[in-house]
Amino acid sequence: MLRALMLSLAILTFTACGGDDPSGDGGGGDVVVKPSKEAIVALLKSLEAANAAGDLDKAVTYLVPFGNLKSSDIPKLLEREGVNTAAIDKLAEKGAFGPLAEIYPERGEYFAKKAGVALAECYALRADPAEIAVHFDGKQLRFIRIDDLHKLR
Repeated sequence: MLRALMLSLAILTFTACGGDDPSGDGGGGDVVVKPSKEAIVALLKSLEAANAAGDLDKAVTYLVPFGNLKSSDIPKLLEREGVNTAAIDKLAEKGAFGPLAEIYPERGEYFAKKAGVALAECYALRADPAEIAVHFDGKQLRFIRIDDLHKLR
């Protein structure tokens, strides 16, 4: 439970700069990433890439500080939750995307409340038992839950 909570407030923000530009145009200014299955997968891949490159300073910027979370904790947390290319690809293949309240009718409200965001502004990507939930503020997608990717088969 603690491991899920440690990552449940993960935040990923895209701006138009180099490889972090999901539009691929490398242009200036902020890029609005609309909620979609593809956008969530891209966010996960960016987090995994920063971790794999050993760029923990970048990786930690994708996470809301939770408890005593330090950049040095990131590799262990991502490994424990199974955030890796193979798991992300399985999630992309098998995951069902939609409003958080529809994808997780039994726990969506809890996920949103825990993150302090409105349920109506949240979306999820679900491939049991993996749980991914994001908040969309009109400009940015931010993870509010990343759990059990390592259990995807």
